[in-house]
Amino acid sequence: MPLLPYRQSGFRNNDILPGETNPSYTIDSVSADDEADYHCEVSNNLAVAISDPAALTVLLDTIAPTLSGAVVQSPNQVDILFSETVTQVSAEAIANYQIDQGVQVSSATLHADNRTVSLQIDSLEPGLLYTVTINDILDASSNANAILPDSNISIMFEPTINFDNGSLPFGWVPLTQSRWSIFSDSGNNVLFLNTTSYSPLPGLRLGEYILAPDSYTDFSLKVDVKTNESPSNSNADYALVFGYQDENNYYYMLFNSAFNNAKLSKVVGGVREDIANTTEESWFFDGNYHTAEVSRVADTIEVRFNGAVILQAIDSAFASGKLGLGSFNDSAYFDNIRITAGSGATNDLVFADEFE
Repeated sequence: MPLLPYRQSGFRNNDILPGETNPSYTIDSVSADDEADYHCEVSNNLAVAISDPAALTVLLDTIAPTLSGAVVQSPNQVDILFSETVTQVSAEAIANYQIDQGVQVSSATLHADNRTVSLQIDSLEPGLLYTVTINDILDASSNANAILPDSNISIMFEPTINFDNGSLPFGWVPLTQSRWSIFSDSGNNVLFLNTTSYSPLPGLRLGEYILAPDSYTDFSLKVDVKTNESPSNSNADYALVFGYQDENNYYYMLFNSAFNNAKLSKVVGGVREDIANTTEESWFFDGNYHTAEVSRVADTIEVRFNGAVILQAIDSAFASGKLGLGSFNDSAYFDNIRITAGSGATNDLVFADEFE
C-alpha cells in the first residue's frame, strides 16, 4: 500500500480548529475566553499521532496604574508619569486632571511611551506647592484597570537662575571676586569659577565659594554643573554649600571624581568634620553637565547626583543658613540654579523675574 502524505490538525478542547493545519498555532491577543486545552493530531493512511494537551491559562492583569512621578517642565507644562501603559482616550481626557488653587488644564497629550502625559496648564507661581488630582485613567490591559480614585501628586515650579543677562546673580557674594565670572559656554551664559589650583583654606575648608543672600532651613538646592579640570586631575571637584553661618561654620557636599573623596562634611570652628561618604562609584566628570542636588528637611540631609540618591545623613549642627556653590581648589561651570524653599526659609526667592 503506498504511503500517503500526512495531515495535521489542531484542536481546542477536542474540537477541531478549522483551517489550522500548520506546525504551530498562534493566538495574537489572549483573553479569558481562550482558556482551554490545545493539542494537535498528525495522521496518514497508516496511523494517527496525538500530542499531549497543552493547557492555556490566562492570568488577567488586575494591577491598577499608579503615579510614578511628575516633572514641571515650565510654568505652563507638567509631565505626569504613570507606572504602566495607559489608554490614549483616558490619558488625554482633560477632565481626568484637576490642579488646586484654580489652575486649569487646557490639554493633555500622551507620549509615544504610552506612560507619560504632558499637561498644558495655566501659569504656575514660582515657589508654590500645588496638588494634581487624577481620576479615571485606565491601563492598556484587557481588564482596563482604573487608577485609584483621587490619586494625587505634589508639584512646584522651581525658578531658575540662568545668567542670560551676563551678570553675577544679584546679591550673591563671592569669597574671592576675581575668581568668578559669566562665561559663554557654546552660546549659553553660565557662572564660571574661573581659577584652578588655588589653596583650600586651613582646616580643610573650601578654597572658594559664592553665597546666596538669604538663609534657609528646609530647602532644595539644585544646579547643573560640570568640571573645568583636565581628565588627568583624578581629584577634580565642585561643592554645594548650605547651613552657612560664617567662614568657620557651615556644611558642604563635595562631589569629587574620586568617589571615595565625595563626602558630606561640616566645618565647625574652622575645622572640617566628615559626616558621611557616598558609596556611589559611577561618577561622570566627562566634560558634560550633570545635576547635583542637596536638600534638607529638619535634620535629614539628602544628596542626589543626576537624580539618584547617593547619600543620606542626619545632622543638626546648623539649623539654618545661607546656600552657595564652590570648590575645594578647582575650576567649574554652574548653570540653572534652582532653590526651592521650605516653610522655614527666611525669604522665598523668585529668581525668574530677576535673572531670566
